[in-house]
Amino acid sequence: MTGMLLALFMFAGQLREAHAFKHIVHAEITRSALRYLEDNRTTYPEAGRWLQGPAEGRAQLQSTLIAGAIEADFRPDTWFKSLFHKPVTGIYVDGEITLFSSLLHFMLPESRVWWGGLMSDGIAFPLTSNGPNDSYLDIFSLEIAGESSAAFGGNHPEHPIGRHGALGSYHETFKGSMDDWNHMFFGGNLVGNVFFPPASLLAEHAYRAFLRSERAAESSRVCWNETLPLVSSITGTTFFARKYCRSTVKSMPKALDLLGMALHLGQDLAIPQHVIGTLDLCHDETEKLASRLVTAGNGSRNLYALYDSGAYQDAPQPPYQALYDASLVKQLKSKFDFLDPKAKFTFSERMRAMAREVAKWRWSMTKKWFTTTLPNGKSSRARSCAELLDHSEIRAQLKYQYNLAVALSACFFEQAAQTYELWHPTNSP
Repeated sequence: MTGMLLALFMFAGQLREAHAFKHIVHAEITRSALRYLEDNRTTYPEAGRWLQGPAEGRAQLQSTLIAGAIEADFRPDTWFKSLFHKPVTGIYVDGEITLFSSLLHFMLPESRVWWGGLMSDGIAFPLTSNGPNDSYLDIFSLEIAGESSAAFGGNHPEHPIGRHGALGSYHETFKGSMDDWNHMFFGGNLVGNVFFPPASLLAEHAYRAFLRSERAAESSRVCWNETLPLVSSITGTTFFARKYCRSTVKSMPKALDLLGMALHLGQDLAIPQHVIGTLDLCHDETEKLASRLVTAGNGSRNLYALYDSGAYQDAPQPPYQALYDASLVKQLKSKFDFLDPKAKFTFSERMRAMAREVAKWRWSMTKKWFTTTLPNGKSSRARSCAELLDHSEIRAQLKYQYNLAVALSACFFEQAAQTYELWHPTNSP
């Protein structure tokens, strides 16, 4: 019993590593993509039309997309429970929150155990590296609470997900029967036995909801508070009050923020651990390094407190563009057809191609060494993640990954704008 209690406490302290890019990096990738689109309007004509007009309208569009990208990590749509906790939607440790929805931001291109067609499997403990952080998914008594999780077809009446943008249940392309689905997510199945849906499925749902939405008659912003039950100790639950907001931009799709969510899910795949499916192998250290690089070391813990509380929209931050490289984005678009909006790909197909490419960045760990092999074949090893990530080649690769995410975001935006205009034609955006 003592061992299980200790494991659950350690779980509460570690699962936040499920994030891919940190919130500030998602904001900056989205900002970089919009900047690239504005500077290359002939290559991205429909995006160019959407980004023209008064500066105020462009600023509203940017802030709405950035907020949508950030809020993808704060959706209370996935719930766990255990012997000591009623259904909880995330964890709270050292003043930071992480919601379990971040476990839906993985895509393993070589695995199709439960999802097929254009999809791949998401994260699952049997497919992880089974390292010390991954083991928190396999804690005894930790169950998936499907009946409370909108993502799996459940409903939590105290936390209606609809006002965040209802996306539906993610059983699409699931290979099993409904009995298999119910066994997976309902009836007390342990989290260690669960295969989560892939990030591409969430992105498709968000994208379709965006396309179905009508144009907003006016710009508006609606905010509300939610009290989130979060694991905070071995047996404790903290009830954390967070502010949520959704915005609309006049003449733009009402669900423009859900396009931001789709951008976020594509951006996550630029982190290699999210396409090889692990919370280990320097996952947390890699994303923290990306944050330091994108801000040139000027990020602060206070800023993340604004993200966690939902107050970041009330305190706009200056742009951090230290990793943005327009010439590299252009090269990547020319190199990979899945980054070309003129190429006939669905969102899922683009994400799967992205995941296959990023999975070429390989990672491994032994008792003595952390090793990584870059896509160019060059390997490095060190006795700690900090030492490994100090190598200049790895820092250069993270700049490459950042701009790969920018290129995919720009492609997504152009495809979305083109398709929306076909579905909702008008003389002006």
